[in-house]
Amino acid sequence: MQTERTMDVHGAAAFLHVCPSTAYELARNGDVPATKVGRSWVFLESDLVNFLRAKQNEQRQKAQVGEVVKGEVCRSTKEERLGGAISQRQAERELDSLLARVTGRKHRNSTTS
Repeated sequence: MQTERTMDVHGAAAFLHVCPSTAYELARNGDVPATKVGRSWVFLESDLVNFLRAKQNEQRQKAQVGEVVKGEVCRSTKEERLGGAISQRQAERELDSLLARVTGRKHRNSTTS
């Protein structure tokens, strides 16, 4: 019978590359499989590997569907995402400023007949 490697919160945090408080929170919320033995949390290395693989697959599926994954830009299109929701008043001011530049002062050196 082969025994699995177990870790405490600090070992699990190092394995997941997070701080111990994040490892506590993941265990308490049930996001990471862990068992509380007495006052200590115990993590199995194989469970942490499965957790990471599941997260990786989840991110891949989101990317394939076209959702933005934590700051990444979808590279399948050449479109650029700009701006966001702005107020009506701000949109009017921006439009007015753009139009004012075009219809503003006229060049003095232009000759028209």
